[in-house]
Amino acid sequence: MIGSAIFIAYAFNMLWLPRMVDVVGRRRFLLFGITLNVAIFTAVFFTSNLYVVIGLMFCFGTCVSVRGVGVIYMLELMPKDSVVFMGTMYTSIDAVFNLLIVVYFWVVSTNWIYLFSVAYAITIMAAIGAWTLLTESP
Repeated sequence: MIGSAIFIAYAFNMLWLPRMVDVVGRRRFLLFGITLNVAIFTAVFFTSNLYVVIGLMFCFGTCVSVRGVGVIYMLELMPKDSVVFMGTMYTSIDAVFNLLIVVYFWVVSTNWIYLFSVAYAITIMAAIGAWTLLTESP
């Protein structure tokens, strides 16, 4: 149910998000998505209700769709000769991390708090970097 909530939000947001980002600008949506992601991670730490977690994961699906905006934004700022390589590297690294997480839960431990804590720390660093360093896309 949690994975379905993420996918439903992702699919819904992809119906309108790409066009809206082109009209309004990528930076605003990226900052909104990263800030929402930090808030969702914080809320998940403090809740024990499954239905609240499902609702939060629906909101997280919004963040996942905004992550695609961040990838496009990154590729726009790259030199033209690096765009294909960096896009391929991003997709490959993203897939490998997803596989490593699955293997971790399958083989090592089902305790999610350790991986979640690392993801939370990375998200906070990304949010600080985005709020302080990003300019509007060209």
